[in-house]
Amino acid sequence: MAWLQEEMILRNDSFSGSSTGKRTNLDKITILGVVSIVVGHAMLVNNEQSSWCLFDYSLHVRSSPDQKGEKVDTMSTSNLIVLELLSSTFDNYEDWKVTMQSYLKGEGLWGIIQENETDGMTQEMNAKALHAIQISCAPEILSLIKEIESAKEAWEFLEKEYNMNWEYINTYIETQNKLKEQEDVGKHIYLHTSLYIAALNGDWESAKQVLDRDRDAVHAPLNKNKNTVLHIAVSTASTKFVRNLITNYMSKEDLKQKNFYGCTALHFAAAWGRLDMVKLLLDNNPGLLPIRSDDSSTALTEAIRDNHKHVSSFLYYESATHQTPPPEDGIHLIYSIVAGNYDLALDITRSLPGLSTNDPQLKSLLEKALLSLTGRHQDFKSGARLGFLERQIYHWIHVGSRSISGNEADEQHNGSPQGIYLVIMTRVLQSVEQLLLKIPQVLDVKKLRDMKIKHKQAPRLLKELFSRVLELNDHFKIEESLGPSLVCAAENGIIEFFIEALHSYPLLLRYRDNDLSSLQRIAITNRQENIFRFFKKLPTWDGEGLSLDASMNTMLHLVGELAPSNRLNLIPGAALQMQRELQWFVEVEKMVPPYFREYKKKKGMTAYTLFSKEHKELVSEGEKWMKETAASCTIVATLVITIMFAAAFTVPGGNKESEGVPLLLRTKPFMVFVISDALSLFSSTTSVLMFLSILTSRYTEEAFLESLPRKLILGLVTLFVSLAAMMAAFCATIFILLDGHLRWISIVLASFASFPVTMFLLLQLPLFVDMVRSTYFSNIFE
Repeated sequence: MAWLQEEMILRNDSFSGSSTGKRTNLDKITILGVVSIVVGHAMLVNNEQSSWCLFDYSLHVRSSPDQKGEKVDTMSTSNLIVLELLSSTFDNYEDWKVTMQSYLKGEGLWGIIQENETDGMTQEMNAKALHAIQISCAPEILSLIKEIESAKEAWEFLEKEYNMNWEYINTYIETQNKLKEQEDVGKHIYLHTSLYIAALNGDWESAKQVLDRDRDAVHAPLNKNKNTVLHIAVSTASTKFVRNLITNYMSKEDLKQKNFYGCTALHFAAAWGRLDMVKLLLDNNPGLLPIRSDDSSTALTEAIRDNHKHVSSFLYYESATHQTPPPEDGIHLIYSIVAGNYDLALDITRSLPGLSTNDPQLKSLLEKALLSLTGRHQDFKSGARLGFLERQIYHWIHVGSRSISGNEADEQHNGSPQGIYLVIMTRVLQSVEQLLLKIPQVLDVKKLRDMKIKHKQAPRLLKELFSRVLELNDHFKIEESLGPSLVCAAENGIIEFFIEALHSYPLLLRYRDNDLSSLQRIAITNRQENIFRFFKKLPTWDGEGLSLDASMNTMLHLVGELAPSNRLNLIPGAALQMQRELQWFVEVEKMVPPYFREYKKKKGMTAYTLFSKEHKELVSEGEKWMKETAASCTIVATLVITIMFAAAFTVPGGNKESEGVPLLLRTKPFMVFVISDALSLFSSTTSVLMFLSILTSRYTEEAFLESLPRKLILGLVTLFVSLAAMMAAFCATIFILLDGHLRWISIVLASFASFPVTMFLLLQLPLFVDMVRSTYFSNIFE
């Protein structure tokens, strides 16, 4: 153990600094003093006076200052207590502790160390015990405890330092051992490279040749993580490869071999989602199920964490079959919810014991599960944001119960007219769904189907979690458990939580958080329209406008503040964002009593003043957005006016020289040209006027509510009409020029002419629809 002593010396040097020199001088002075005493005692027989002179000199030497001017005391009083002073390296701590403890017990001072009493007579005993500890320590250790006034604290400090010292040494030993193991692993990796490559490629013949030459190679680590051939094969190779490997070269116990992180091959198969490998491994050794890795994860934990639903479901039911449900079902429940595996989460929830025992851990688990569920707002129908086409596909996708297949439905409903109708409709919907699934991935049909499945499963899990918490049979405990999740649901706009609360325990809807904010106020603060509409329909809604929160704010002050950025960003354009903020303010203003509208909060501002201050920047951004949009559209509309005006005087086919009447006046294509040209010219002129009106408007806050959006809508509509009419005039001109010949060219050119109009429509339609909906159907709170 020479390396250990060397390590202790190094640690002592870094720990004590310059005290090593003091210790050396101390030893020299002590030796000199002892020698002087001996010489003085020898001379006492011959000359009493001279001996006393030498003895005095020895005492003088022992108390003389060292090289740095500090006095050193070498009195050997401590030798009466311990055999050796407590070393700065703590290498003699165990012997010192036993000796010191015996001394303190013999002197009746051990109770001070145990009780830490410092009152009355025990103060003197504490001083004695502390003094005994101090004089039994080396100077380096004494410097650490000299400020401590309690013997008990000094004793505990020394014990803590000893534990830390040996923890450091043990860590060093473990590191050295791991380095040595790493060297061995490196040799194995080099020797078995061919086996590693064979496992990666699933080449059984090459792997068999290596294993036939060296059967122990099946246990050898093949990379720095100490993965064996089985670890690698279950994640990359075929089932045939792994079956041959297990059958011919491995025993049941071999399947339990772990890698550097304590993972078995079953952990790997579960983490990679290889259900076939999981079944194969468990068929050969069911005892792999409860084995944990270094981070205490089972294969089931790995499968749930990596969101492999089929593997996790299989492992969960296998665990339930071969053993009692594992005690970490709590973490499995949370992982399942986070991964969106709600079927498994529902089964785990149902397998949990009842809350009638008032188990605090189970109560805490259900609270965490509900909070985790509030973070998955996209898995509820209220949190899905779908476009027009996606909504139509979503509506047609059929998602039945997981427990009833199509054949079972036939058997259950066979015989009755209603049953026959239900079966036929089910088959039709399934056929439509299969047809949609064959459409190219651009429509994301599979994604929409998975989304709809989650929209069915998540509310079922929510209902089960609510019912489990309601087993507490105590209003305050129920409110304590479910209240925080309702707050998060109000923030994220998950209406399903409030519907379930209304059906299961309506009193929850009166919950207030630590700031005395009601769920309604939280919904308003976070601009959640669906939660606002839900509460507005309740009979107790009217009284909410009369209350104040902990910050003495009215509900009008809440909408006076700027909405959270994550809610504002859902609305395109700063102008429409400002419009939505105004709509919120106007709607909440209707609920607040007149005397609250001029009420000033703690900062001395009314809700109107607060709204203007908070939205000043948004008004500026809205003005900039409006002017940029109007300027861009004005340029396009002006070009259309120029083209259409010129086309009116250069009619296709020419004019009669004598009368100036167009030659093709009575033909249908020419009439189409005339009407289209006039319509395009008039509509583009109207569009320019609307956009000029926007550019010259006064950008007050109220203008964003209706005036500016209506002008923009009218300008965009007329611009679109002018573009469409211009393309129609162009197509009519082509038909006139070709005069019925080469009709296929006319059709192709007409198709190309419709392309710009279609592109403009597709690009501007979402913005246009949002503006129309928020302006002419602005009552979003009904």
